[in-house]
Amino acid sequence: MRKKTNTCYCIITASAVLTSHANDLPNGFIDFGDTTVQTSQQLEWLDVNLTRGRSYNDVLADITDAENQTTDKFNAAEGWRYATEEEFKNLIFEWFSIEFSSYSYNGYPFGKRDEPIVESFIYTFGDTYQLFLNSKNHKFAVAPYGAGAVKGIIGSYRGSTHWRHSVALISDSELMYRGSSNFSHDNDDIVGYRETQADIKSYNHIGSFLVRKIEE
Repeated sequence: MRKKTNTCYCIITASAVLTSHANDLPNGFIDFGDTTVQTSQQLEWLDVNLTRGRSYNDVLADITDAENQTTDKFNAAEGWRYATEEEFKNLIFEWFSIEFSSYSYNGYPFGKRDEPIVESFIYTFGDTYQLFLNSKNHKFAVAPYGAGAVKGIIGSYRGSTHWRHSVALISDSELMYRGSSNFSHDNDDIVGYRETQADIKSYNHIGSFLVRKIEE
């Protein structure tokens, strides 16, 4: 569980004044609950779990459909857009203090170590894997002393037949058997992404990395 202190911050965003309490995030990040501000880039990141289970096209329709701004959850009037791959790589660099070098889900920058900073990222941006397991009443559950994973869509490129998109994965995957105290497994921590997903596909364990600029 993330600890809170009594230090408060206020930041003016494109649409609101946000108030936050500092916690155990890396320097330069402020968690506001459903969003996280990366101060060096003046970017506000929407929690990935808020778009879980929606395709790229579905979320993009919310962003670009000017005629239904009153019903869309994330719209252009509020400044939301998909994060680029460069923005995501910079996020990883500033959060983990590592150079991003893996373009697959086989990126294990911390080797066999179990890094609390990976769990902190998952807590902050939304544990999409835990929500998926809970929604299915799966036999596995995330251990109370660990985290599942954040999996979200970022940039896009034109494939041979369809627009396809990069899907980022930051994973702790520390699991136990649901309804018991028996430990199942703890996979190596993963920080990576790969270009795999067609724009019409949606999965219950995948959301989207959305950002917007904040005012200085």
